[in-house]
Amino acid sequence: MLALTVLGLLLSSAAGTPAQSTAPPVKGHTIGESVAEFVQKLGAESRARFQGCAAKAGTKEKVSIDCRNFQTVASSGGNGVIVCSNPRYNMDMCRDFEGVAGFSKNELVVLNLKITNTPWESALEDTVKKFGQPTETHVEVKQNLFGARWELRNTVWIASKYTVLLYEDVDPKATPSQFIRFTITDKKYIDEKKSNPAKSALD
Repeated sequence: MLALTVLGLLLSSAAGTPAQSTAPPVKGHTIGESVAEFVQKLGAESRARFQGCAAKAGTKEKVSIDCRNFQTVASSGGNGVIVCSNPRYNMDMCRDFEGVAGFSKNELVVLNLKITNTPWESALEDTVKKFGQPTETHVEVKQNLFGARWELRNTVWIASKYTVLLYEDVDPKATPSQFIRFTITDKKYIDEKKSNPAKSALD
């Protein structure tokens, strides 16, 4: 999952001076909120789709894949991910933003957003306004088989209760091909992953 892939980047970041103790809201959502609170904070149209989906739980009525996924998240005690898509795609029940919300033990632990048509400088400025000065800044060079190269910037904010990662990404098949991702992750969740690393496929 995308949220877990990004978690790997966060786990490899060095510790820094905490910027803030409590994470400010992002797209109206706050780290630690429950699945029910997440749904309640969505726009009216998205919220109605989730409520309609919940009403079908336990019935034999055929539902969409994203509805079935939400029912699984809800019935598991709030574990799993909810995918949100751009409204123009007319996909997924959550259409308030493009990204992924990850839950563990009925708490929002990861929120990943895809940001398009926004210059890096503007996205960075917005993030600094909300989270303060970053802890680390790096540049990663990527190159494909055809020799095309990209210099992709990534910036990290490490606070006592959360970690933020703003980074450039590229997908030659997408339009636009270069975009920005924003991820905020619960620090407690990161620490749990550190203490319980995934087993190697070769062990």
